[in-house]
Amino acid sequence: MKFKTLSLACALTFNVYAHANTEWPSSICESSDLTTSIVDLAFCFDKKKLTRIQNIGGSIPTFTYTESNGGDISVGYIPSSIVTNDLHIKYKLSVQVFFQKLYEKSDEINNINAILNAYNINVENHIFMFQNNDVKAYAIIGKQRIDTIYITTPKSEFVYQITGDISLDKATEILSRIKLPIKI
Repeated sequence: MKFKTLSLACALTFNVYAHANTEWPSSICESSDLTTSIVDLAFCFDKKKLTRIQNIGGSIPTFTYTESNGGDISVGYIPSSIVTNDLHIKYKLSVQVFFQKLYEKSDEINNINAILNAYNINVENHIFMFQNNDVKAYAIIGKQRIDTIYITTPKSEFVYQITGDISLDKATEILSRIKLPIKI
């Protein structure tokens, strides 16, 4: 009996940081919305809520925006070598599979707990996955000051990184403003 109880407890606590795979939310974009693009990601905004949008120059395409109901959100197109510190290469994984292994808390990655800690994935900050066909978004959300969404595709060496004060509801809203498909 003790063995069954221990097995059940282990099964229930195996991956307390990850949450169930979630379908990508339906688009809320309307024809009257303002749209901006960064590389091949098109993003719509409700003109009534948007208070500021700013394209930031430099070697990494980025824009920030502010809506009347919240703080700044930053969207950047980041090389995977920066996002993963080349750990995906070390483990011979695509960027998307690397994030999937983090989501699964896979023991296939040596020092997985140290890597989860580096991404601030812990009991206070959870990882959520949203999927639409081969596009996956991994959202690290919790009590940290800056939350992050990483949008990946199977073969791309770039990641869309969205940062700001993001709740799960806000992440869902942000993803619903992205016009699919993304072909990164």
